[in-house]
Amino acid sequence: MAEVEVHTGQPHDPELAAYFRKAPQGYEMVRVAVNDADTHVDWFDNNMHDAFQDVTASLFAGPGEQAESERDAFAAAVLSRDGVLEQLDKHISSVGK
Repeated sequence: MAEVEVHTGQPHDPELAAYFRKAPQGYEMVRVAVNDADTHVDWFDNNMHDAFQDVTASLFAGPGEQAESERDAFAAAVLSRDGVLEQLDKHISSVGK
């Protein structure tokens, strides 16, 4: 599995972490987490703060096929950024060798 940082430019969720794994037809996005890490708070084991909160269900909460379509479009947009696929190929394919 690989984590890809996503900078949205949105004030409510400026940074996300998208997690991908190898799939038969390329890569599959497993989940998306909001990146709320703060070095002032998260430098130790702080159970009062979730630095990475899973937001997959809330981000793609539309009805049935619409949610799946939005999820697929988001994953495609992340994977289409310069260098992302190359980095996934490099790092995921080298695991276990």
